[in-house]
Order: sequence, then C-alpha cells, then structure tokens
Amino acid sequence: MARIALTLFVGLIAGVGVAGAEPAPAANATAAAAAGWWKPSINQNLTFQYQLITKLDPARHFIPGVQVYFVDGFDSTPEAVAALKAKGNATHPVYPVCYISAGTHEDWRPDAATFPPATLGTALPDWPGERWLNVSDPAVRTAISKRIAMCADKGFVGVDPDNVDGNLNANGLGLTGGDVLSFVDWLAREAHKAGLAVGLKNNLPMVPALLPNVEFFVNEQCHAYNECKTYDLAVAAGKPVFNIEYDPSAFKAACANGTASGIDTIFKKANLDDCRQACGEAGLTCPSGASPSAAGGAAGGGGGSAGGAGAARASGAAAVAAALVAAAAMAAW
Repeated sequence: MARIALTLFVGLIAGVGVAGAEPAPAANATAAAAAGWWKPSINQNLTFQYQLITKLDPARHFIPGVQVYFVDGFDSTPEAVAALKAKGNATHPVYPVCYISAGTHEDWRPDAATFPPATLGTALPDWPGERWLNVSDPAVRTAISKRIAMCADKGFVGVDPDNVDGNLNANGLGLTGGDVLSFVDWLAREAHKAGLAVGLKNNLPMVPALLPNVEFFVNEQCHAYNECKTYDLAVAAGKPVFNIEYDPSAFKAACANGTASGIDTIFKKANLDDCRQACGEAGLTCPSGASPSAAGGAAGGGGGSAGGAGAARASGAAAVAAALVAAAAMAAW
C-alpha cells in the first residue's frame, strides 16, 4: 500500500509546475536528450572524490581507481573536464559531476546579478555572502537552468545541485517541503533535457518521493548522524549513494559497515579540498579540520557552501516515515 501511495504521490508531483518558470531549453538540449544520460548503478562499485575548494587539475588530482569526481562547475574548465574524462578507459570510465548551488545565492559567482533581490532570503549562518533562494520564482529557475546548461556545455556527465533543503531551515521566504519537492523534480527534468544525470544532496525526507527522479544520492555524515538506513530504498533500487564523513571515528565505523549498507564512504576535511581518504587505506592521511556538524552542512567550494549549511537534520527513520505519510495523504487527496 505504501509503495502504491508513493507512486501516486510522485506522479502528482511530476505535474506540479510554476507558471512562467520554464525557461527556454538549452541549445544542445535536444541532441543531449536524444543521447540519453549517465545512469550509474550500485553494481558498478563506483568510488568517488568530492573536491570543491581546490580547482581541478587532472594532472595532479586524478586518482587511479577513482571514477566519479564531484568538482565545482564554475571553477572547472571544459579542457580540465575533458582531460579528466580522458584518464578513464573502457573498463573504468571517469565520470565528472558538476557541483552547483541550486538553492542559495552566492554573491561571488559570475551570474550573481541575475537573481532579483526579491528572490533572496535569509543569510546562511557561518557562510558570508550566501542567502537562501526562492526556488519557486521563475527568475531563479531561469538562472539555475543556465547553470545546468553550463555543466552540459563543459562536458560533465551529471549535476550535483546543492542546498536543496531550504524547507528545513529558517529561510526567510516561507519555503515549504512541497516547494522544494517541486523544485527538485523540475531540476531533474531540466538536467535530463540537457543530457545530464542528477543527484539529491542530503534532505533525507525527500529520498522516497524523489527516488524515481534522480540517478544518485550524496550525503554528508549519515554514519555520524545514524541516518544511513534512510538510503535503504536507494540501495534496493540499485542507485549509488556517495557519503562523506568528517569525523574520524564515524569514518571508521562507516568503513566497518560499508559493505552491509551498500553506501560508498570517504573521509574528507571540512573544507573539501583535494585530500581524500578511502576505506582500506592505512592510517588517516587527511588531517581532520573542524567538523561541519555544528552547522549541519559542509564547507565550501569556490569559497562558498557545499551542503546546506545550518540545515536541520531529521533522523533517518523519522524522515522516511514522514515522507511516506505525506505520500499516502497526497494519494488519498
């Protein structure tokens, strides 16, 4: 019954739109959509790197055996993306994924002026120059659509839209779970039109409803917060879950339980530079900085945030239960 209700709920959400919010498709959208998009599988046992504050240099940053690279979309050049992809081969392709902030305004970005002042909400604590966005506003969606097109034009295979959890924060805009759910559904459709895979970052209550829409999941500290069970649905569906831990003890526990959970975990410093520690490697080579857990999110790419700083975190079980209740209620309605 829950599965039926969830299916109906997702179907209803897929039809939710915002008047005037659909921007013109990117020039390459038709060709990209015809070619399809990257559909990673948990059976590929994909390993990953999450590097934002350190600008991508494939000659220095390619790690043999690592296939998925999350890097900053604005800071990475098309040449660097192409060089990174060229490091792969037929047996082990390399998949560059484009990080963008989809739910916050970052005042240092080159397109910052395209977001009308009226669409800006509360400042994110501890992240100067960053404010929540009204993700239901047509102007915001037009700007984010252009960011997605930028990712496609640079040769990325996927997009990692961050800060899609404004509903869990004091956003100053009255954003609700329905607003954000509709926005991420729209994000997925825009990414797919551009020929890109798309992931869901954090926002655990949205996992069940958005499972059909996205190709992968990114989480920060699911072991530290005892939330990894929330991703059982994703693992069962064969969709990769990429988890980052910032606390050494949580990382150790994550590695011990990684095979059972089906979640790939790495240890990172809170600033998300190029240092990376994988399970099975001797010692802890990345010196641990201050954990971002106090702020509820990660530290920054390109000088900004990378994880919904200040986001409230629900427990995994409560998140799934809340989403399923919402699905059943929507289906009944």
